[in-house]
Amino acid sequence: MLGEIWKIGDWLVFPAENTLRRDCSEVKVPPRLMDALLFFARHPDHVISRTELVAHLWNRSVVTDQTVTQNIFELRKALRDGCGRQEAPEYIATVPKRGYQLVAGAELLRCAQEEELAQDSDISADTSDIAAEASEAAVAGQRKSGKKRSKFIDFARSFLFG
Repeated sequence: MLGEIWKIGDWLVFPAENTLRRDCSEVKVPPRLMDALLFFARHPDHVISRTELVAHLWNRSVVTDQTVTQNIFELRKALRDGCGRQEAPEYIATVPKRGYQLVAGAELLRCAQEEELAQDSDISADTSDIAAEASEAAVAGQRKSGKKRSKFIDFARSFLFG
């Protein structure tokens, strides 16, 4: 779960950071809401009952229906990101007498195992490049720290989104 990146509707979802990103906005959500969103994403096109949500998200703690309702409300609110109900697309639908369903498209863009494999192969090449550049910069003394930061940021972006 930590290395996963999901696309749900028009949001990029980063579970490790409990963050939703879209365009220029970023929304932090509590871990319980992130767990709920990921549970819906892993069960696309399925109606998920309150009982299932309680069993998977609250680890069989005693939870009232109001707690589940409140968490779904907060998750919907986070996904609206300040838009009114009429303006925002629907992400989670209520299915009367049955539960809830994710109605937005959900796609796993990167999982932890893929990331580890990519990281192992990329790091060895990138590490030697970065080490050579750092060594060269130390000897020549011509590179400024801003360029190094920029290179690191470019590397981090390519690693996360590339």
